[in-house]
Amino acid sequence: MTQDPKPAFTPILLLAPALLALLLFTWSMGHGDLLKREAREGIPVVLMSQGKGWLLPQISENRIRTKPPLYYWSALAASRVRGKVDEVSLRLPSVIAGVGTVFLTTLLGAWLFSPTAGAMAGFTLATGWRFSYLASHARVDMLFALFTTAAFLTLWKMMESEDPSVRSRWSWMASLMLGLAVLTKGPLGLLFPLLALALFRWISGRREYPVPWARLVLLPLAMTLVWVLGAYLEKGSAFQAMIYEEIVGRLSGTEKIQVHKEPFYFYLPQIFLDLAPWSLFLPAALWRGIRERRRDARWLYPALSFLLLIGFLSLFKGKRGDYLLPLYPMAALILADYFNRYRLPRAIKSAWEVRVPAGLLIFLFLSMVAVFLTPLFVPDLDAERYFRFLSPQDRWMANLLIQNHLPSRFILAGATAVMIALSISLFRFQRRRWLEGIWITVAFWSFLALALAHGPVAEVVNRYASMKPFAEEVAKTVGNQTLVHFGSPREDLLYYLNRPVPELDGEAAFQFFEHHPESFVLAIKTWSDSLTTREPQRSVLLEMNRFDKSYRLIGPAIHQSE
Repeated sequence: MTQDPKPAFTPILLLAPALLALLLFTWSMGHGDLLKREAREGIPVVLMSQGKGWLLPQISENRIRTKPPLYYWSALAASRVRGKVDEVSLRLPSVIAGVGTVFLTTLLGAWLFSPTAGAMAGFTLATGWRFSYLASHARVDMLFALFTTAAFLTLWKMMESEDPSVRSRWSWMASLMLGLAVLTKGPLGLLFPLLALALFRWISGRREYPVPWARLVLLPLAMTLVWVLGAYLEKGSAFQAMIYEEIVGRLSGTEKIQVHKEPFYFYLPQIFLDLAPWSLFLPAALWRGIRERRRDARWLYPALSFLLLIGFLSLFKGKRGDYLLPLYPMAALILADYFNRYRLPRAIKSAWEVRVPAGLLIFLFLSMVAVFLTPLFVPDLDAERYFRFLSPQDRWMANLLIQNHLPSRFILAGATAVMIALSISLFRFQRRRWLEGIWITVAFWSFLALALAHGPVAEVVNRYASMKPFAEEVAKTVGNQTLVHFGSPREDLLYYLNRPVPELDGEAAFQFFEHHPESFVLAIKTWSDSLTTREPQRSVLLEMNRFDKSYRLIGPAIHQSE
């Protein structure tokens, strides 16, 4: 085993991961229009810019968001600075929060282990695919991860400090971070760090200094109460119903809100997907840490926090992969300590914990070689035939890319050569059990893959996935005339229409159409057939055909002839 005896706290080790994250996340945020879930966060910001829903974010008068307002306020501030609400201003809070989370993870890793391990943790976190994705998209989750990570950092410094006045200052900072986390995404921002703190003190035995539990609980609750009272005065019973459904509904798994019911073990495979490619080494890092570091408080702190959140979230019926985002900084710390502590060749005696994950990565690289080579030798490539292991939606997108955007033979050959070189490097490093070499190889490939996937590839995919062109055509056709939506509309369509679109459903919708023959109707393709059958004087004016977004604009037949 190797560890820095007296590591120098150099600025380059502290800042380099954050600078790389800034480059990667800003590169990613400008290559596509808003997706459905991004627009769900964007519409409330648009309404806030118009003076509506300041305390209680909403999509419409009847659709209140189930999240506190801190992300929306930050996006509104970015929009004011930029001069307008757009994709960049909505994504900027996530970019800043992502860079900040990488920086705090680097700093916490330096304090827990060493500056080298801290830098490795920051790089590892920034190049995890799901973290990188959410750090460049307009979502609440990344801001939540920033404040929970800040809470973990300040709680650690509070426990570590011997001076009572210093401990007090850190506890006040921790309380503030906990309050901001709650104002971003709700009670989990308070529960998760404090449960982890209590579990850590119990298992590690580090109870030499008292913890100001009252301060850590009451200040966040007071901050939240100010918002709750204001929101209740603004919306009254509607806010009360939203709070009830958000808390009780998620615990009980009610159908009134989207709880995404999944089995108890859902998060185990999800971690391997979202933290890829680093997740392949996580079992070995945990196994090695439990064997050799279980009495080391500095290793226990991130490890217990990581394991606690997985177990805690698994108890709920509703599950989403994005709920795991706050634990990825902890996973990055565990991995960085593992790679740094055993970085020299043959520092690890057992070969399996190096060769199994490295072998899986080599298999992945060689599979990519096969993918790159296939178009060179199969001119008429059919994704439906050769890529049946993909989901139907992915095969549909693969066919579009192959038919319309296939790279040149020179680029495919170059990509093949790079993947072969990386495979050879990994093979040589795993034979020597050289973790440092493996880490450098994986970090290089991850950064390169993310830069391509979130840049040029995302820009091409956006041409086929965006609702913006269809919304612009609808706006041009309808003008200032009445426009309604049959059923619940997609949020990205609503965002780019940039106008109120009432929702109608069932028999009430047909009654409205009978009394308003000049109105226009938006509907998904399957619903529009019943409408045109009952209303023969209406016809399809516009149609958007996508794999999962087949939309139609239906209006008076006279417009079709025009």
